[in-house]
Amino acid sequence: MSMRLLQQHISRSASARHSQLFRNRSAAVKCYSSGFRSKDTSSYNSRERSQSYQPRQDTREKWQREDRGRDDRRSWQDRSDRDRRPPSREQRPVWGRDRDSPADRSVTSTSLLLDNWVGDAVYGVNPVLAALKFSRRSLYSLHIQDGLRPVKKQDQTAVSQAVQAAKAAGAAVNTASKHDLNIISGNRPHQGLVLDCSPLLFVPIDRLEDAMQSSDDLTKPPLWLVLDEVMDPQNFGAALRSAHFLGANGVLTCSRNSAPLSPVVSKASAGAMEAMPVYSAQNLPRTLAAAAESGWQVIGAASEASSVNCLDVQMTQPTLLVLGNEGAGLRTTVRNVCHKLVKVDTGHKTEFDSVDSLNVSVATGILLHQLLSSRTKRT
Repeated sequence: MSMRLLQQHISRSASARHSQLFRNRSAAVKCYSSGFRSKDTSSYNSRERSQSYQPRQDTREKWQREDRGRDDRRSWQDRSDRDRRPPSREQRPVWGRDRDSPADRSVTSTSLLLDNWVGDAVYGVNPVLAALKFSRRSLYSLHIQDGLRPVKKQDQTAVSQAVQAAKAAGAAVNTASKHDLNIISGNRPHQGLVLDCSPLLFVPIDRLEDAMQSSDDLTKPPLWLVLDEVMDPQNFGAALRSAHFLGANGVLTCSRNSAPLSPVVSKASAGAMEAMPVYSAQNLPRTLAAAAESGWQVIGAASEASSVNCLDVQMTQPTLLVLGNEGAGLRTTVRNVCHKLVKVDTGHKTEFDSVDSLNVSVATGILLHQLLSSRTKRT
């Protein structure tokens, strides 16, 4: 009898607990569905909706500590959401020195630089120094990065020489921030020097004899580099650098469909474009044909099976070395004028190889060096 009573007591207790749990769950669901509009939460929600966000006490104290001592900023209570945005570049204080110092007043703003810029923006230590040295351009102003400290000693000497040369030529010397020089140079490596000067143009010729220099060495046959529709400014500048360094007598290109003599080409040439004139022909095939009739040897570069290895070519007469476009190579009209085609043999031959040719600027350096090394003295 006692066992049966115990079982009934346990059953009633479990039923009571389940009923209480169900009532609690029903109340929670009803409270959630009504948007928590109960007696305990209605006042809280209405208060939160009516008041805007206020920062915590420690956050307010932190802001006040940061703003303490700055006259150009207001306390956080007086600032709207728009005022909490970061200050613009013109509004930022110049920390570490007096804001009204002469060094700050000499720094030109970006808008003023762009408005007063006249010609090309030649950038980089070597191009700027070469442009000032050879004086083939009209010089307007030299802009130096504010607080420039070149790492290399030779760059420090070059910067000093550039400043002296600009002042001697009558060009203005100004300082500008690195940000402004980045904008002027198109985010290219300006090394802290940008020169405002007139652009360089091709020297147009119809005959090759019109461009022959009286100072050329007549004891050896001349070698000219001809670039047929080389469009990439980096390749064009690198080819000019190789031609100037190895001692080519001149450079000829076509007046159309060629990379212009831009500051990018000058930087890629390490200033060689400033030192040597670049000639252009209105009709390059016709100019090459006229030179061939005058006794010049026209050699084209082509990676074909019928091309001759450049090591087997001996330069015994005035020669024109022609290199074509990066993708298409020599045009058919130019190829027909060439007396022979040469190539640089690969060091290894495989059946499946994605590298089947050289960059046009690399091939230019190899072929120029080989031909200049093989030329013999005139008798």
